[in-house]
Amino acid sequence: MLSVGEKGIQVLILGSKEFPVGTGDDPLRYGGMEAYVQQLVEHLRRHAGVTVVTRRFRGTPEEEHRDNLRVCRVPWIRGRYLRNPSFNFFAFLRSLTLEFDVVLTMGVVATLFGILLGRLRGMPVVACPSGVAWTQPQYGGAISRLLRMMESVAYRHSDAVVFLSEEEMRSFHRKLGFLPERCRVIKPGVEAGRAEDGTEFRARFGLRGTVLCFAGRLVKVKGVDVLLRAVSEVDGDFTLVIAGDGPERQRLEKLAERLGVVERVRFVGWQENLASLLEASEIFVLPSYSEGMPMALVEAMAHGCACVVTDIGLPVEKDREALVVPPGDAKALGEAIRALIRDKRMRRTLGENARSRALREYSWSRAAEEYACLFRELVKS
Repeated sequence: MLSVGEKGIQVLILGSKEFPVGTGDDPLRYGGMEAYVQQLVEHLRRHAGVTVVTRRFRGTPEEEHRDNLRVCRVPWIRGRYLRNPSFNFFAFLRSLTLEFDVVLTMGVVATLFGILLGRLRGMPVVACPSGVAWTQPQYGGAISRLLRMMESVAYRHSDAVVFLSEEEMRSFHRKLGFLPERCRVIKPGVEAGRAEDGTEFRARFGLRGTVLCFAGRLVKVKGVDVLLRAVSEVDGDFTLVIAGDGPERQRLEKLAERLGVVERVRFVGWQENLASLLEASEIFVLPSYSEGMPMALVEAMAHGCACVVTDIGLPVEKDREALVVPPGDAKALGEAIRALIRDKRMRRTLGENARSRALREYSWSRAAEEYACLFRELVKS
């Protein structure tokens, strides 16, 4: 256990838009960052007092306390471009009244507010970038330039920056041209070993043949349109499950109609139990243009799915733990999918290798301990 004064070290977490996940009423649902925070907190509160400042939704209390955890909920303004900055602004105001020894921030906007808060209160700030925003395709022109400036300022002035994989750290360096003075790789954990049966999931959604799946927010950076174009050129008996929601869903559903793949694609919305989807699937596809450390990929690996991912610096060994294709290349993605549909032995080998790596490298208990050590170093310095 850590100890700072009589109450022990107090960690303030900013940037998680929904805590716990599944309690929100925002049509733009939570993503991997929120799932990451929820799992981390469950283990981190064994080492420290944790306060999470998150958004308030209908039916959720303004504040909760339980077992070394405090959850404070703040107002926010609805809208695609207002929800994140408004939430982080109100979170900053609420945090001025809270007790803490160190701030852990998720994403660039939360980090900028966290740095201001840390300077006002004389507390260290640890940032977790969760990817680089300025290169994402949904942004362009002036917004991309603004994001690049914000990210450079935020991560240069954080007291420490945590990356979730060596690959994410290298990608950060390549896209922003620097590494923070104090940075550390702390790999996330993975939920594995749960007894799940994909039979019910297959029956519920009428899945036939080899089952492919994608899980994530339906936004441009995820490249789901590329995935639809890829499967439109693939023959064989298969079904593609797209689990998630977001502003691109309607456009993607219309694209599936134009491509003539409606009968082979299931848009199933958000799935609270990702394990059931993964157990029903043989192949997991991540066609993103940019990612930090996608938790859905780690879960898919732990469930033994054969994975197809884009070459954007993800923690997989090419052709051993996943097939890797260029981002935005529907032809190459389709060829990789076709190869896995046809070759059961390749699917099994990739899945076994991926599962072995996931269970060997990813542990929430270890991640919490490494965060605790980092916090102790910063608070003592």
